Amino acid sequence: MAPSRAMLRHRREKGVERVQGRAEGLPFRDAIFDHVLMVTALCFFDDPVAALQEAWRVVVDDGHLTLGILDRDSPPGREYWNGSGRFLSQARPLSASQVLEMLRATGWEPLRVVQTLGSGTGISEPEAYLEGHGQGLFVAISARRSHLAVSRR
Repeated sequence: MAPSRAMLRHRREKGVERVQGRAEGLPFRDAIFDHVLMVTALCFFDDPVAALQEAWRVVVDDGHLTLGILDRDSPPGREYWNGSGRFLSQARPLSASQVLEMLRATGWEPLRVVQTLGSGTGISEPEAYLEGHGQGLFVAISARRSHLAVSRR
């Protein structure tokens, strides 16, 4: 999927510094960031594994990655993805298990996995969360780039 020019314009209007690029080939030098954040984005990348490899490349040793995904295999996830509209029509649903496998294969060490229990709609106050995955729609995963890991490029 091509980068969103509309999002770049929107961010420019908000005064946010932006750089156009693709997750599978980030326009940054090696080991420049302490942390990378991807929230509900992995399912839109042409090659999620390459995107995770690139995140690994641009993060310093012992740097972190935080992912937020909509777990395809959870009960609310199956319902959510089956009813997907225009926005999600270009997405490739992923399960938390798939993402954890991808992380390990690209040199990331998963540290913590938590999930919300709700469907993600109509939220008016913070939701409770549980450790792990498989029950909630939204799963947050934190991982570390260990200096002992070997890049799988």
